[in-house]
Amino acid sequence: MPAIGILRIDYDYPPAPGDIDHPNSYHYRTHQEIAKFLTFEAAQAGAPLTAKQKEHFDAAITRLEAIPGVVGITGDCGFLMNYQKEARRQAKLPCFISEQISNVTEKRLRKRKGVEYRYIFG
Repeated sequence: MPAIGILRIDYDYPPAPGDIDHPNSYHYRTHQEIAKFLTFEAAQAGAPLTAKQKEHFDAAITRLEAIPGVVGITGDCGFLMNYQKEARRQAKLPCFISEQISNVTEKRLRKRKGVEYRYIFG
């Protein structure tokens, strides 16, 4: 069954149902990897990735792509839009790294791959 890879920023919070990081938010498989050292504040600032951030960002994408069944990669933070080009440079799979562009892209991707598009809220 197809799955979506989720690139996470280095931010610790308790995800709520419906949140992209919550394991029961979708009716399909997701796999998550953290881009260590890429904090919420760093993503919000949108500054170029430091060497350490880039190393962990690229490694997280590589780990997601190595998981059998992952058909695309999204992110857990809208500010990751600042790093869409970096993600596309590294990724071989379709990459819609910001939630701001992922909804339509994910829907089309899953429809093509035969995965139903539904969220569970509450």
